[in-house]
Amino acid sequence: MSTPAMDEKLARCLSFTSRATAPRPARENDGATALVWAASEGHTDTVELLLDCGADPEAKDRYGATALVRAAWRGHTDTVELLLDCGADPEAKDRYGRTAPVWAASEGHTDTVELLLDRGADLEATNNTGKNALALCTSGACAEVLRSAERLQRWHRRRHLTLWACTLGMIEI
Repeated sequence: MSTPAMDEKLARCLSFTSRATAPRPARENDGATALVWAASEGHTDTVELLLDCGADPEAKDRYGATALVRAAWRGHTDTVELLLDCGADPEAKDRYGRTAPVWAASEGHTDTVELLLDRGADLEATNNTGKNALALCTSGACAEVLRSAERLQRWHRRRHLTLWACTLGMIEI
């Protein structure tokens, strides 16, 4: 559903992206670029258009949140997937140290958490208070996804260390 305010923001966004000579991205009062705003609202088609027009997927609002962080926080899994496909960093942190998986987990967005972990996001990344996604999880389903991923990531780390030790001749297989 579109509102006049949303239509105005979209018109400003499209106007900005059509001007190749703009010195810097237009920003909202909170410092959000059109891309960050569109991702936050789950407007995947608009996000795609903005990325096609050269919007920076790593641009941050005044809180340090990227489009990916905002989309994950709001549980817009399709938008998160598009941003990841376009090279958005799943490890990007806002100024409070929260990553996209930390935000998604804290809001109980299980599908978004699963996608981020499948795409290589670090499960153990912590915010500025030392809490990781599992510590901030708000639903049982989300916690189970994170526990399963944690076991898998531990297995991969052990496997990597074993291969490294073999390469150095420290152990034999």
